[in-house]
Amino acid sequence: MRYTSRIRWALFALCCFAPGLFAGDAPGGYHSDEAWGYKVRTPQGWTEAALSADENWIASKFLGKRELEAKNSQYWTRETPEMWVIGFPHARKEEVGARKVDRGDYDEIQFDAPYKDYKDFIKRNKNFLSWEGGGYFFSKEEETEIGGVPVTQYEIKMEQMVNTPRRVVAWVYHFEDIDFAIQFKIIEDYFPEFESGFEGCMKTLKRVKRTKALPGASRTGSKIVEEIDIDRLPPEERKKALKEAVERKFKREEEALPKDWKIKRTKNYLVLYNSSDKFMNQMMSHVEVVRDHIEDLFGGVGADYVPPGIVRIFASDVEQSAYHSSTSNPWGIVRELSIVEGHGWEKDNAYESINRGIFSQWLYYRNKLLDQNMPGWLSSGLDKYFQMVRTKGRRITFSNEDWGRDQMRLSIKKGEYVPLRDLLSSGVWDAAEASGNEAEVISGWQRHSQAQSVVYWLMTEGNRGKYKGIVRDYLSTLIVIVEEAEAEYQAKMAKIKAEEEAAKMAAEEKAKEIDDESEEIAEGEFDAGKRWEEMAKAFKEKRAEILTQSFERAFTGWDDRDWERFTKAWVNHAD
Repeated sequence: MRYTSRIRWALFALCCFAPGLFAGDAPGGYHSDEAWGYKVRTPQGWTEAALSADENWIASKFLGKRELEAKNSQYWTRETPEMWVIGFPHARKEEVGARKVDRGDYDEIQFDAPYKDYKDFIKRNKNFLSWEGGGYFFSKEEETEIGGVPVTQYEIKMEQMVNTPRRVVAWVYHFEDIDFAIQFKIIEDYFPEFESGFEGCMKTLKRVKRTKALPGASRTGSKIVEEIDIDRLPPEERKKALKEAVERKFKREEEALPKDWKIKRTKNYLVLYNSSDKFMNQMMSHVEVVRDHIEDLFGGVGADYVPPGIVRIFASDVEQSAYHSSTSNPWGIVRELSIVEGHGWEKDNAYESINRGIFSQWLYYRNKLLDQNMPGWLSSGLDKYFQMVRTKGRRITFSNEDWGRDQMRLSIKKGEYVPLRDLLSSGVWDAAEASGNEAEVISGWQRHSQAQSVVYWLMTEGNRGKYKGIVRDYLSTLIVIVEEAEAEYQAKMAKIKAEEEAAKMAAEEKAKEIDDESEEIAEGEFDAGKRWEEMAKAFKEKRAEILTQSFERAFTGWDDRDWERFTKAWVNHAD
């Protein structure tokens, strides 16, 4: 009896004081991954972060249970420590080089550049180390052995040109078929406190039997060709193929979710979330109303099928940030929308973000050509309109919070605006951003803000009388112009490609005549610089043609007086 009591007291003491051996967060339970084939202990209380099913290299991420406030920092900084497991299959190292893919009117060169090792991964993804940028260096690199497995131990310091110094510690296990890197990142102030706990986790990595396929694709640099191939199909076949591709994507994303995440299907979206059910339901009710509103406003701009999308709702911005620190392709077959649960201004931010995403995603599928060639003033203005949209039940309302409105009023009082005829016929912000000239950039952003104000007015209070439906009518004209300009542009591109092929064939014939390989190379060189200049020129001509022709046709019959009244009506509204 006395012996049993001693055992109980010993176990009690171990439970109470063993965590104290680790100043930070002590090792907790094992995380096992049967797709990558490993298991490792994670710190107590840390949560698994969501990853895209298209993630190729990062096997798992875990987030600390609390934010840490930097002590040695120029500005106030709070950050959550992170644990990553990164896999480097040896077979992927062979997939290196360039491949030419025939796209009909042009050739697309796809580069495959798998990571060589952990150091290469860090070099090419240094933004993962710190959102501030800055420099980093490997302060430690030592070879050792754990359980008979060769291990390289690294430490990375980020101290130069950063507001907050950070430390990364990583152990890379070298197995016969794969290298696994277990990496921890933390604010430098807290590294000594957490170091022993991190090491306690890193030394626990073990292999387990793989029973699932590896997630993601096998190449880092390859583009998603599935989407481009689908675009070439006839409408009905394209719709069928797109539906099937989207369902495959949905299934993979559902399977890749952490255990504490939930799934819901709505009319137009797959919802993946770890936020509260209340927030998710409120947001998705809003999302579906906005989607219907877009169909009512612009359903006639195209006939292409718009597939269901993915909305990912995070419980915190820390989790959202961790999700987007990824090597996966954000422009795949399904464009995700992501927001963070919040209240007050944070909820307003969620509305603004999701609204703009809904419209962007919808237009991309309904009329991709229009989406890619919309004039800057209209694109900017519609972005502002949807930024302001709110819902009440099934009714569309608008936010009263608009700091840009006050800025616009001030500009009007100073006379810092342009007549609307000049605004709607100019692509000044495109030129300004490209030039780098400070005065032009400022001018461009002023016009950008004015365009937002004008389009918002035309979509709301100005959508009556002479100006009723003006945006929709302009879009109808624009679609015709875009199709004409695109056909002319593709003809120019085909001519450039034909000239290139002719030059190569001529060089090959000449080389055969003189039977000299070096001469073939010299004579066969095609002026790539000239080719790119011609392609850039053709693109600029297309953009200019779209802007000029759509303006002239949409506002046929308008005289100077009409434009003066138009500008005055907007000024009276905005001032």
